[in-house]
Amino acid sequence: MLKNKIKKHKDKLIFLGIFIVAFLTRFLGMANFINIDAAGVWIYRANKFINAITTFNLQDLPLIGQGTFFMGLLGSSIKIAGFLKINLNDPEKFLIIAKLPIVLITSFTIAYLYILFKKLFDSRGIALSVCLFLLVDPILLYNSRMLHLDALTTNFILLSTLSLFIFLKNKQKYNLIISGIFIALALLTRSSAVVALIALFYFFAVSIVYKKYNLKFKDIFTWVLIILSVAIILCPNLWVNPYTFFEHYIERAIVGVTTIHEYPNYNESAIIRNLYYFIHSLITIPIITQLLFFFFIFVYFTKNVKFKKTKKSFINFSILLIIFYFILFTFAQKNAIKYILPALTLISILAGIGFYLLIKKINQLSRPKKSILTSLILIILLIQIYNIYSLYPYYDYKNILSKPLARTELKKSNAFFWNGDQGLKQVAEYFISLNNNDIKIASWHRASLLFFCKKHNFTKEQIIPIYEVNEKNLKEIDYFVLTNDQVHRGILQNFLQKIIYEKNLKPEKTIKINNIEYVWIYKNPLKVYEQQ
Repeated sequence: MLKNKIKKHKDKLIFLGIFIVAFLTRFLGMANFINIDAAGVWIYRANKFINAITTFNLQDLPLIGQGTFFMGLLGSSIKIAGFLKINLNDPEKFLIIAKLPIVLITSFTIAYLYILFKKLFDSRGIALSVCLFLLVDPILLYNSRMLHLDALTTNFILLSTLSLFIFLKNKQKYNLIISGIFIALALLTRSSAVVALIALFYFFAVSIVYKKYNLKFKDIFTWVLIILSVAIILCPNLWVNPYTFFEHYIERAIVGVTTIHEYPNYNESAIIRNLYYFIHSLITIPIITQLLFFFFIFVYFTKNVKFKKTKKSFINFSILLIIFYFILFTFAQKNAIKYILPALTLISILAGIGFYLLIKKINQLSRPKKSILTSLILIILLIQIYNIYSLYPYYDYKNILSKPLARTELKKSNAFFWNGDQGLKQVAEYFISLNNNDIKIASWHRASLLFFCKKHNFTKEQIIPIYEVNEKNLKEIDYFVLTNDQVHRGILQNFLQKIIYEKNLKPEKTIKINNIEYVWIYKNPLKVYEQQ
């Protein structure tokens, strides 16, 4: 009886299992990080956004080109935190509230991908294999733990693409509607989703021109209409001033794929810089994923495996989209791996299909060979899982092709045991131990540091944001607090960089978290420089 019930509801149980695994691996590591974008941009914008909505003062809505859906979620979290009387500047408590809805939706989308892959490929095995590789994809995982938009956008793009190809397969209109809804959510989450929209629209147009899949203009019209309808419903900026919003959105989308990132501490050679995505993808994507991806490409193009029309079109589209992302962002020189996250996730998906095909081939072997190869593959996967799920999100996963130092740092870094206060509590304790209530501090994450220092009579005038420091007010500062996430990104004023790094100043105190140097406290660099 129980066996029959399990068999009857197998897909629902698999969906639930994937959701639970995706949720737990993201939930356990989500209270450990907040970067400068999250602290200084998204939380501020989300607070302003939700206040404008709840007070019906739509004229006060922040004019942005992306993040409307995200800000609605984050803004709601801010309201919940307020109801629970949680201080927004307390990273240990607020981050869980802030990230929870995003983690829930991200986990749901990964589980829903199982349903869609099963529908498209008519194979539970392929769907399970693909979702396994999405669950152990380190790049998607650590981006899912961060308070930003890239993982969410990627999942929406995948759901939209799969739903569209399922529509081409069975011509059921609700799949076309689902595709339109998810690409609209992707566009409202991050403007870089325009790249995927253009690719899907181009595929639509080519299919109509060459009369493939019996597509009609009314299908593409319906799809576009759904996108616009969802945007109008969920984007209050369109209710107030649609022309200004679209103008700003297009401007931000263009900037998003054309503006070159310039980091002051970027010391890589011109060749490595120009081939950033090709080289960094090679040392970031797990070896097992790379091998299975190239195995799939080999068997696919040598026609050792055959797929039916719609499945083949999805695979061709995925390969072309991967190439398109790599070329586009290589020319843009964005130099951050998160910008090609949709392409890297598609690589994991194709590797998952390759894994399924490999298992099928192994099952055709004799028992000794079959057992040995199956055990070997399982061991490799377990090693990959062990090395991935504990990752602290700001450190990119590096495989065995990367520098030994980077790998050593990663092995010391465990997201599950990372302090939510990010060392700021220890910074506060250090300044309190000085017994000097007149000191002035410039710091990243100023609000959170003030939260911990306020308990000991520090005032907001004593702690200022480090980005407000200039050469005129530098003499007023006694101490500077630098955190790893900002130093890692090279975000520091040039005059401070020259004084601190070129003069090789030693920090007054270094705070380690989980065996990694994370916070440095420097005495006023100008005063130290003058003493030298």
